[in-house]
Amino acid sequence: MSASDGINLISVGTASRGEVPIDTGTRPLDLTDDFETFGEIELLDGTSLSTSNNGGSRIVIRGGQLLVDRSLMTSINAGNIDSLQAGIDIAVTGSLRLTNGSVVVSAARRAGSGGSISVTAHDIFIEHGSSIATFGLGTGSAGDVRVHADASVTVQASEGNELSTGIFSYAGFDSEAGVIEVRADRFVMNGGVIGTSPNVEPSQRPRSGNVEIVVGHLMLTDGARIDSSTESNFAGGTITVQADTASLTGESVITAGTTGAGDAGDIHIDVDRLTLQDGSEITSDSQGEGDAGLIQITADEMRMSDSLVTTSAQQANGGNIVIESGRLHLQNSFITATVNEQQGEGGNIDINADLMVLEDSEITSESRGTGDAGMIEITANEIRLLNSTVTTNAQQANGGNIVIKSSLLRLHHSAITATVNEQQGAGGNIDINSELVVLENSEIIARASEGRGGNIDIVAKALLADADTVIDASSDKGINGTVNIDSIIDLNENVNPLPRRFAEPNLLLKEPCAEHLRGGQVSSFVLSGRAGIPAEPSSGLPSLMVDIPESASEEKEADSAAHLPPSQAKAGAPQAWRQASLAYDCQHTAGSVQ
Repeated sequence: MSASDGINLISVGTASRGEVPIDTGTRPLDLTDDFETFGEIELLDGTSLSTSNNGGSRIVIRGGQLLVDRSLMTSINAGNIDSLQAGIDIAVTGSLRLTNGSVVVSAARRAGSGGSISVTAHDIFIEHGSSIATFGLGTGSAGDVRVHADASVTVQASEGNELSTGIFSYAGFDSEAGVIEVRADRFVMNGGVIGTSPNVEPSQRPRSGNVEIVVGHLMLTDGARIDSSTESNFAGGTITVQADTASLTGESVITAGTTGAGDAGDIHIDVDRLTLQDGSEITSDSQGEGDAGLIQITADEMRMSDSLVTTSAQQANGGNIVIESGRLHLQNSFITATVNEQQGEGGNIDINADLMVLEDSEITSESRGTGDAGMIEITANEIRLLNSTVTTNAQQANGGNIVIKSSLLRLHHSAITATVNEQQGAGGNIDINSELVVLENSEIIARASEGRGGNIDIVAKALLADADTVIDASSDKGINGTVNIDSIIDLNENVNPLPRRFAEPNLLLKEPCAEHLRGGQVSSFVLSGRAGIPAEPSSGLPSLMVDIPESASEEKEADSAAHLPPSQAKAGAPQAWRQASLAYDCQHTAGSVQ
């Protein structure tokens, strides 16, 4: 079906009253007040609904259920003028399903802007190579895409169509991609893409659009991708995620990068609980001349396992990472801000948490070019590092500074370092302000190669470091830095290390009465009670023995004795009570029970 002036496709049941108003102007159709029920609409096996003219026109669909299977909907603005009437407007009261390569498209071919796409349903399914997309094929901007569901939105890709399944807004030449907005209680992506990236040559000048996701629960699995990257001279789009919970698994990615002169986009995530695992990533990278973008995460709880949060730049400045979390837990994971070449400055990392735990993980700001490494600042009530590192590193410039503020800082086989590996750059400074610092076989190092070593300042009420811990601000060839420890209580001055060698058991088990026996002297030593000590250092404890009266009358006598004065009670204690005792008699050199 093709019509230049627009298409209205409506399936209704019983009218609740009178006439049905149909307005094909700028106002979307709303028939909920005019009909009690709506019918089903199916577009199957190559069915096409299309409209195209100078200025564009609208496709409107209303019904109860909508199934689009191997079919197509297109709205094209083929002229040079903008029109608010162009686009596609779908609203159904039940489910909407696009499957098997079905496409819903609104595009602009010339200078006129493309129309927007609005999809509203109770549940929305986009499956197996199907997509909802707006395009700016000429200089006109692509329209926005709004997908709203009362319950859920599901994107389900299958093998071979992972990159063609999803929701898109693309721009070409001098055009601009539209905004993608998803609102639902539950948004699930099993593969597929949500993207506003321009698909053009870098010499062209498109602009990426923004992505806004406001949902109750967000789940990305099986390599799902949310992408607002740019390949042009203009900045990438901003990705905003607001949710109660967000989970990325199976190498899923949220990215806002750049391969051109434009800066990478920013990523803002605001959730109650964020989980990244199984190779998932949140990235803002620059592969071209533009700077890497900002990653800002706010979460009551953030857990990372075998995953990555990173900003990086090849030829420009690194992006910053800001994380605010009640509980931050990293396991075999990385938070990095890196500059690989040229003169770009390394990105900064700022973390604010109540509890931060790192296990086999790294937080790193690094410069491999001539720009200085970025700064790391961590503020938390409790910080625990196990086989982990917090480090700034520069190859050819100055090391970045590290500032840590906490109530408790504990390092176990871990390191905090601000170093320079080559050239004459100075090592970064390390400032630690904590009530209690515990260092177990760990390192705090601000070292340089040829430049001056950094300064290390530790202010703590109490500092405890074992003999294997290293605190060093030296320089291999330059001037050493300073180490200043300001601690009210330095436990290292009061606690001596235990000897590494244990005493031999045979020396402890010599018979102490042997000499007395030779002289004819006899002595004994008796321990009594309900418990005991091992007969030898390597043996177990003897079993506990419970006093048990042999009869009810004896129990009564024992109870009476318990209320007598101590002297009478001792004399009148019944012999029937059994008492465990251990005796060591020099005559027999053996234990006995009395």
